[in-house]
Amino acid sequence: MHYLPSPRDGALRRAVALDAKFRTEPQRDDLYQMTAYCVRLGLTEGHLVYASGRPGVVEVPVGEGGLRIYRHVVGLSRPWRDLAADIDALAESVDTARGRGIA
Repeated sequence: MHYLPSPRDGALRRAVALDAKFRTEPQRDDLYQMTAYCVRLGLTEGHLVYASGRPGVVEVPVGEGGLRIYRHVVGLSRPWRDLAADIDALAESVDTARGRGIA
């Protein structure tokens, strides 16, 4: 689990790096950007969220430094009920990855 100090009061709070994209597949620039976020924040994992593509969570290899980047899909063209379920699944997956080090 990752914690960062709050800018307001300095208390440690759970932290996650998550970036939403309107592409269907990760681009090299997306991975570089998420890597930079994670390195800057001292995190060992990051999450890229795409608006369409194959459903599910995929770990995207980023080298051998212990950093994990996960690709998630939230299908924006799906009916509202299904979209809400996708968002719930995303939140659960990110929380699971943060709590146990896996997605």
